[in-house]
Amino acid sequence: MKRVRVMAGVACASVLMGMAGTAGAGPCFGGLVTVPDTASDGVWAFSQTDGMLYSTHFIPYDGRMVRAKDAPCSRRDSVLVSDPGAGAILHYGFDGVYIGTVTDEASSGIADVRGLMVLGGQIYSAVGAGPWADTIQRFEFDGTGQATWASEHLAGPASLLTVEQRVYITNRGTGSLERFGLDGVWQSTVDSGLEGIEQVALGLEGGVLVGTARGIRAYDAGGALLGTYAEGFAVRGVFSLSDGEVLFTTADSVRSLDLDSGMVSLIADGGEFEYIQPIAFVPGPAGTAAFAGLAGLIGVRRRRER
Repeated sequence: MKRVRVMAGVACASVLMGMAGTAGAGPCFGGLVTVPDTASDGVWAFSQTDGMLYSTHFIPYDGRMVRAKDAPCSRRDSVLVSDPGAGAILHYGFDGVYIGTVTDEASSGIADVRGLMVLGGQIYSAVGAGPWADTIQRFEFDGTGQATWASEHLAGPASLLTVEQRVYITNRGTGSLERFGLDGVWQSTVDSGLEGIEQVALGLEGGVLVGTARGIRAYDAGGALLGTYAEGFAVRGVFSLSDGEVLFTTADSVRSLDLDSGMVSLIADGGEFEYIQPIAFVPGPAGTAAFAGLAGLIGVRRRRER
């Protein structure tokens, strides 16, 4: 049974506050976050402020997505979707309409495409299989200009994140978090031996959060471990909300974490959820009213769990 906590009317005003003051905040902050759901072969959307649900069909099923993994902002008022099942990077507008396929396995050999990153007007993709396995491939938005951006110290790369002059990459093969320069040159291993490592996301003061099979690990800008949270959950996606809590996904749920109390709240379940990415789409009054009405009809509330 699908359970959700839905954006009420006041939520959209607070969404506009975005991630002010957060290191790395840019054109993709200040709106919603995307979460691919492989059960529906679509993409859900939640508030960047408090994690409340905006839509279960922000990008609806259209027959193209097979097992979407990551759906970051393209910085062009649109969303990129990595789909390891389809072996492709897809491109959609904020209206959910398909724009085109950037590239696919047949044209560029990107089997098992995972996390995506947009940097300097180019697309960077973690690749887990095929001729470009264990590399980060770089493309122009039209799919041309393919090049290997990084391969050193990579074994099953999963997620990418740029923070100022650094790029963090999670490695499934070694359970490690690696740090690179913007030129693709490896700098250091931040941590290793992490079971079920998945998404790396922006933390506090230039630090990062990492989803693992044993919870969320928080690191400062220098790579020192600050703590582990939500240890009873196998975490896939993770994102720092602007209200101070952390939104995260497991295989079958979307939840929020209060870092001060350690309290975890269920926001939605009934899907198969993946990574969390910010986009700059800000809901208008019509969307707000529609979902406020839905919230009243369903009568759902946040459920505290621990």
